[in-house]
Amino acid sequence: MNIVELIMSQMGGDTPNKLGSLIGENRAKTESAVGAAVPALLASLTKLVSKPDGSKQLDALLGKQDTGVLDHFTNMLGSQGASVAEQGSGLLTSLLGGDNLAGLLGTLGKFTGLRQDSMGKLLGALAPLVLGVLGKQKASMGLDMGGLANLLAGQKQNIMGAMPSGLGDALGALPGMAGLFDSARSALGGAAAAARSGATQVAGSAERAADSARAGAAQAAQQVGGAVAKTGSSIGRWLVPLVIIVGAIILFSQSKGCQRGDLPAAPDVSADASTVVSSIESVANSATQTLGTIQDAASADLALPKLREMNAKLDGLKAFWDKIPATARAPIAAVAESAGARLTPVLEKVTAIPEVGPKMKPIADEMLAKLAAFAQ
Repeated sequence: MNIVELIMSQMGGDTPNKLGSLIGENRAKTESAVGAAVPALLASLTKLVSKPDGSKQLDALLGKQDTGVLDHFTNMLGSQGASVAEQGSGLLTSLLGGDNLAGLLGTLGKFTGLRQDSMGKLLGALAPLVLGVLGKQKASMGLDMGGLANLLAGQKQNIMGAMPSGLGDALGALPGMAGLFDSARSALGGAAAAARSGATQVAGSAERAADSARAGAAQAAQQVGGAVAKTGSSIGRWLVPLVIIVGAIILFSQSKGCQRGDLPAAPDVSADASTVVSSIESVANSATQTLGTIQDAASADLALPKLREMNAKLDGLKAFWDKIPATARAPIAAVAESAGARLTPVLEKVTAIPEVGPKMKPIADEMLAKLAAFAQ
């Protein structure tokens, strides 16, 4: 189960248009803001239930939630959108606290480009939907307070993976969110330090440099592995490949007899690799959300420009990809292969719709081909 996908599956049809009317934005900008707001709200609730009082509070609130809201959410937005948003804002204030909610709104507003009042309405309108999905899962799974906390903790990887690039760091800087991303950020620092240490040792001899690089990579991989076990975040998923890439660069350069001054800069290579990995993950997540909105020919027409933009984004990665030696591309290829595997069944489902298939198949084939090229 992916809690983000369960929530986003409710965002098809006319729902984005209704939300756009509520906050005064077009459909494209509204969908982009929703893509940031849903995982951010879930991250806030995950942080909340990490404390006993917060877990008890959310459990009590969900016990009172009307899960029937999921069946008529779009209609509610059309007939009483302002009231839904106001009530949702009240629920979030009671759960997160006024200061924490204000910080969340401010960060999301800056990240998405929405005015704070518009973001407040959007988050308020999304609150009953998010809480309704959580309430339904709580009831169907027979979860108590501890089970609810475990549910959200177990969804951390999906929540972080759905966040647009950069949003996790922005949220992690909020006082109310402090600590949620610490272990992953610490692992990243440890990986970079290990890579720099390995690069320094290369100057001695080929054998000593190889041993040092292997030791540094192993140490960093242990640190990252610990972080992944604790956080399950999307950051952790690609830290290990980056450490391996840096180590591979060092060993490759030394095998060619490079001197200290000829070695490629490990941080620069890591930056190129992280750009490719994070962009592939971002495209896969965004494509999944966009494809989930397609139900008929009209919604397919709205989705096509976004999917073309995603294909263009994949094209733009070639410049970064070309800077990474072939010997160090295997970890990135694994990420691309995983992204393609996740997208394939979603694309197949969409292209199976009779009036949608002819429009979507060419761009679907193009996207999968581009991911496959990175996976080679």
